[in-house]
Amino acid sequence: YVGPVASHPEVPRQVIENFQSNLRDALTEMEVVTVFSRLHPLLAQEHLLQGLGKCKPSGRTVSIDLTEPLAAQQHKYRKGHRSDISKGRSRSVVCREDVKMSYLENFVEIYRKTMERVKADTFYLFDQHYFEALISALGDKIHLFVALLGNEMIAGALIVECNGIVQYHLGGANENFRNLAPIKLILDAVRVWATEHGLQTFHLGGGVGSREDSLFYFKSGFSDSRHDFYTWQWVVLPQIYEILCRERLSWDQDHGFPSASSEFFPYYRSGASLPSVKV
Repeated sequence: YVGPVASHPEVPRQVIENFQSNLRDALTEMEVVTVFSRLHPLLAQEHLLQGLGKCKPSGRTVSIDLTEPLAAQQHKYRKGHRSDISKGRSRSVVCREDVKMSYLENFVEIYRKTMERVKADTFYLFDQHYFEALISALGDKIHLFVALLGNEMIAGALIVECNGIVQYHLGGANENFRNLAPIKLILDAVRVWATEHGLQTFHLGGGVGSREDSLFYFKSGFSDSRHDFYTWQWVVLPQIYEILCRERLSWDQDHGFPSASSEFFPYYRSGASLPSVKV
């Protein structure tokens, strides 16, 4: 989640107007045609962008309130989640933070196999370099939690923490041990760890593409807290945008491709056509 952040919850209107004016000038000078951003469900950002394009409601996300007692947090779990976690523990699955990232290579392999199994978009097939760069950039703000059965790693999850918020980033489980629900055990362990470290919110996120799908249903089994998720869409250079959209539509028609959905933004970058096409 990106978008603008402010040092204070109440920002004077003049400060916002100066920010917007300078942002518009900078993007225009850079010849940026459009801006698309996923806004953070836990941060107030829409008021900073009012008047610059539109903030579109795009779904809901789930979080756990870590300021509540641990027992109260767990009481909000779906019955099936509590049962699966108890089952995993009874089978001697142990979850802990891998402080030294010694299981990182194993995690990357498990994660990629998980993405392939669920037929995720190729965008999510991050390689080893991505994870190493992420860890290098975030330092002690990123944590790897693993689920171990004996000496074997059966699942893992990367989380990021900042300013009291813990964010579930990526996770994966060994197909052979899915019956032990190791990801549920890991998220439960992260919840306890984050609470004991004085953090306030464990943000699990939403479904794929912000849909209320099976992934959203899985996450919603941990809490009844919901947050509205918005995307920011801004056409900085309208005339250029119209030209690009017309060229894209013309190209699709000339090559027998179906027209992209009018809901996709920016329209000229829709994935309906060949990825090598540039307009």
